[in-house]
Amino acid sequence: MPSKVKSTATSPGLINQRCEKCGALRHVEPYRQDGNPDGILLCYFCSPDAEIDRQEARKPSSHYRWIILVDHLAEPGTKPGTNDNAVGLMGPHNCDPAIPCGLPFRMSDDDKVLYYEGKASRVGFEPLDDFGAPNAGCTIIEFLSHAGTWEVL
Repeated sequence: MPSKVKSTATSPGLINQRCEKCGALRHVEPYRQDGNPDGILLCYFCSPDAEIDRQEARKPSSHYRWIILVDHLAEPGTKPGTNDNAVGLMGPHNCDPAIPCGLPFRMSDDDKVLYYEGKASRVGFEPLDDFGAPNAGCTIIEFLSHAGTWEVL
């Protein structure tokens, strides 16, 4: 059984100690539980904070949503809704599908090669930050203005 190590007020956590729940050798923090004044040593994955974070991540976001409608990189015959054919992908990962998307956008790289077209619930960098840059290296996002011209953000 792992030994308990007391934390001092000057140390935010204990590095390379055994988690008393999973036994992994990790950065651990003392958590007061069951009346134990010293607390038990838990890694982040076993801590109560991790469960709260997991619950928060599963909640739908009510802020924005985007959807990819055209993937100019997709090979014919690749399954939609995947990184190989992004048609139908929505974001962010915990978005509320009920949020309407009506603002056309497109994403391209530095050479202005068009990669994706889609619609978003608001003008912003979110489609680029959430999907275009990490998935394909897109660096430019443009939204269709009321005048019918593409505006670079």
